[in-house]
Amino acid sequence: MHHLPKLLFNEASKCHVLCVGDVMLDNFYYGTTNRISPEAPIPVLRVERETKTLGGAANVVNNLRSLSLGCSLVGVVGEDVEGRKVLELLKEKKVQEQGMVQGSGVQTIVKNRFVAQDQQLLRVDFEKTIGYEKSVTDHLLKNAKKLLAKAQVMILSDYGKGALPPTVIRDLLDYGKG
Repeated sequence: MHHLPKLLFNEASKCHVLCVGDVMLDNFYYGTTNRISPEAPIPVLRVERETKTLGGAANVVNNLRSLSLGCSLVGVVGEDVEGRKVLELLKEKKVQEQGMVQGSGVQTIVKNRFVAQDQQLLRVDFEKTIGYEKSVTDHLLKNAKKLLAKAQVMILSDYGKGALPPTVIRDLLDYGKG
């Protein structure tokens, strides 16, 4: 019985996972506060370090990669600095990102978290949740169907940001069953 975890891990590491969903960039700003702003009754954060990490569906594949699973990601980022950073982080994590769609006119979703003394003070989001143009979701669906052929598992990671409208979810589930 004690060999079961090793057996499961060895079998899982042979699995290829396709994750489709809302991709984000998570920025964390860590520092200290020791005074109140003279402009408003709020703490002033003195930033000492900053990290940029994969968020949303990209965080899901990041976690799967930490378990040595092969992963492909299908999602949408903008043709902006933040979108390029997401693609760079995916390459660093050895996540197959050929399914990513860079939409012109699309703003990459960014979550900024400000932390002092292990306490999150504030989160600032940059996002447009009006949904993507049909051409973007069509491209996303085409990429997902192409990559699904080599996947044993598909994860839909929906944060309600527009990558997975009901029609795309339905199409992916129907295609996955076929």
